Amino acid sequence: MSDEFIIIKQEEEPIDFMGKLGKVMSDPKFKVFFGEYFQDWSNVKTAIMLMKTYSFIEEEYYKRTGLKMESEEVINILKKMISDKECRHLIVEEMGSFMAEKNKFLEYYRQIFPNLLTNK
Repeated sequence: MSDEFIIIKQEEEPIDFMGKLGKVMSDPKFKVFFGEYFQDWSNVKTAIMLMKTYSFIEEEYYKRTGLKMESEEVINILKKMISDKECRHLIVEEMGSFMAEKNKFLEYYRQIFPNLLTNK
């Protein structure tokens, strides 16, 4: 038996946004998803709205039960929510509120750096 040791370096998880972004964007499954559903702004908003709602369902279920919900169950609830006219309207309103916060940020950003967004 050899006295040599093989050191296997575990890949460190990135801690900053760009590192995490690189990790997610290089994932083959996400690349396919991104390519299919992030082609125009309307699709991006719809995808983000559904992703946020999915996350909300998952988190609320865990808060109430202490259990993790299976993905298929979350998807079924999400489909029911989107199929219900009133519920769909509330989801769209919530997405509007969520996006409105971003608009406030852009207004603030434009005040601080008025020429940065217009100069090339």
